Amino acid sequence: MEFNLNKRWKRVLWLMGSFTFFPMAVFISRAPLFILRKIKKFIAGNDNILKGDSRKRYERVFALAIKVFEDEESARKWFYNWQRSLGYRWPIDMMSTEEEAQEVEDVLGRIEHGVYS
Repeated sequence: MEFNLNKRWKRVLWLMGSFTFFPMAVFISRAPLFILRKIKKFIAGNDNILKGDSRKRYERVFALAIKVFEDEESARKWFYNWQRSLGYRWPIDMMSTEEEAQEVEDVLGRIEHGVYS
């Protein structure tokens, strides 16, 4: 399969500094800038995009994700990818309210216990 990238996407991928997300960049033809920023921050390993209560929820849920996936890198990848069981939302975006954070914890609990979701 051959991909023909225009100059804009070549520049975006070059700025990101990695071709890790190349397939995702192809599928989101006109990605909003905030998505590209999140991807770039993920590649850099910078999860300081949350503040206040959202940050506390993130730390709590991320600790659970590390326990479930037994690896910080795997947990981070899970957090920064769309999850079907969460309605194709990113878990990192669901840290703004306690209810959404609880939903992410529920999904992690199902993964830990091997329940298909």
